[in-house]
Amino acid sequence: MAWRLLWVLSCHQGMVRGAVFSAVGTRYGDLNQDRGFVFDEMVGSEPGAYLLAGVFDGHGLLGDHAAQLAVDTVVAWFQEDGIRRRVHETLCQRTDAALREQQVQLILREVIQQTHERILASYDTPPHSAFYGPSGHFHFDEARHQYVSASEPDDKRPLEFGTTAILAFYDIANNTLYTAQLGDSLAALGGSAAETDPDGAKGTISARMLSLPHAHSARNKTERERVMQERNPVRLALHAIRVGPHVLRITRALGHKHLSIEPEFLVVHPQKNEQVLVLGSDGVFDIIGVEDAVRFCVEFDDPAQAAEELVIQATELARVEAEDSVDNTTAVVIFLD
Repeated sequence: MAWRLLWVLSCHQGMVRGAVFSAVGTRYGDLNQDRGFVFDEMVGSEPGAYLLAGVFDGHGLLGDHAAQLAVDTVVAWFQEDGIRRRVHETLCQRTDAALREQQVQLILREVIQQTHERILASYDTPPHSAFYGPSGHFHFDEARHQYVSASEPDDKRPLEFGTTAILAFYDIANNTLYTAQLGDSLAALGGSAAETDPDGAKGTISARMLSLPHAHSARNKTERERVMQERNPVRLALHAIRVGPHVLRITRALGHKHLSIEPEFLVVHPQKNEQVLVLGSDGVFDIIGVEDAVRFCVEFDDPAQAAEELVIQATELARVEAEDSVDNTTAVVIFLD
């Protein structure tokens, strides 16, 4: 098989339902550095009800550690009593939509900052050993502050790791969807026009990307210019950046002291024919286009099945291109109707 299941999660929020499916692929052996989650608060469509979801794609020797820390931090943060009250009060504020949207973005910005700081703090107590797929096991050399392969002593890896992020926050009562993007994990929204438009042709799909595919890419001219102007150790390479000895294709991520964590925000009000929200790591959207992803998901009644089949489809298509290099692949599918 070209894929192996790592985990699947789901939640139900009245008629809003979400699920996560993740597959290991073949590139990293048994290692999956992707993580995803769905989390809801309150029930039905009463004021204050919302659904929060995210996908994190880790990188570096401890990328799985960074992605898991991100999930744990975000979910725990929204479960804190003070944050729960603050979110509830914000969403129940019905008189000033612009202020409400500004406050939700501020909340998301704060949890991103909190998550980044927790990953950075973990650099002070790195695990004594790490597993990196086909490269095998590594042990931490405290004197040199690096990891050394247990089987190949010349294989040394820097203590540098992080994760991309795509977060989606859906305010159910106010029908407002927020996305926050860092890196190349993406979000798409769409549905079947035939579901709501009697004149719509059967199978007609509307779809739009809620994040920018190359916004935080080292190929992006604007991002490269920003990196050049900042006074930090980050250096430009061909279609990549160097953070010390570590090479990245993205210019923003959580967990790197010298990379920006300023997210790209988008706020939309889903239309009646936009019933499906898809969040995905690059293992999904590098292989399947936004319209095809939405078209695929609307064929299912269960978001868990849609997420699973979408990931399997992406990994099988990737296998045709390179059987031994199928990336970790993760999708969150949320049905908004």
